Amino acid sequence: MGNDNLTLDNLIRAYLRFKEWMDYDAERSAYCAKEIIVMQKLFGTAYITVPADLATSGYDELLSVMDKRQTDLVALTGIIDGSADEGEINDLLREVDKTSFKSTTHYFITLHQAVLQAADSVRLDVALDQEEFVLDSEPFDDHFEEVHDAMFEEIRDFIISEHPKIKFISYPLETAYDLGLPRRAPEYDQQS
Repeated sequence: MGNDNLTLDNLIRAYLRFKEWMDYDAERSAYCAKEIIVMQKLFGTAYITVPADLATSGYDELLSVMDKRQTDLVALTGIIDGSADEGEINDLLREVDKTSFKSTTHYFITLHQAVLQAADSVRLDVALDQEEFVLDSEPFDDHFEEVHDAMFEEIRDFIISEHPKIKFISYPLETAYDLGLPRRAPEYDQQS
């Protein structure tokens, strides 16, 4: 996290890391889940809805939950590809939903959430000469949009508009560690 104090920039980076890491693998998912829980508690934001059963979980518990979640996501992909019956798919979707951290704003949408939003948008377009299914690709566009300096500033302005005093808030980094954030992020091949 860089220096000894957490500021709005650290909060934004945590949200962006969440978008990128959630459901990537169990270790990164558990780290960003715990980071979001801690940072939202410190800064008083709630752009990620945390499952109630996980709101007070420690990193080790989150790691176990995310490991099972990875297994469930793989199984879900397998049964969808295998044309399973709708009941089986719905059962697994409900199981995955129990551990889904969901973004309340398009800035921080995860790939899993983008897939589900796009799937929910599928409609039969009868206005065309032939009937075709169409879907809203906006969730994918939002998820894969490259974060650049102007977007970072746009996110900053958005958060400040909702929480004007947040730009003056800072916390010692040790406070986050005291709340259970692991001292080291998982190894990653890109700078986040």
